[in-house]
Amino acid sequence: MSKVKIHFLIPSRRKIKRGESLNILVGIHTDEEESFIHEFKIFGDIGYGFREILSRKNMVEPGGNPHYYLTIPSEVFCDDYWGEEIEEIFIAMDERGSHGSMIFIE
Repeated sequence: MSKVKIHFLIPSRRKIKRGESLNILVGIHTDEEESFIHEFKIFGDIGYGFREILSRKNMVEPGGNPHYYLTIPSEVFCDDYWGEEIEEIFIAMDERGSHGSMIFIE
């Protein structure tokens, strides 16, 4: 069972230009009494199913509701990354689309 419950994912922008990176704020909750390493994974879907676009490990402090800033790299928002022209991408905290947000690409 996961030690972390995701509360939200908030992108810094909803529209970006091709090839720009995107900062996101992730809010979590944990009841753990000791610090631990958690691997945050972000998934993206352009209409054919989710694939992992970011994986980053962070130290999570015990208890409370910490927030983490993650940056989705610029190559994710390029056509070459997906093998076709993209106009939007749905980003989420898991492959089910939980805590997701649509990002439009100009």
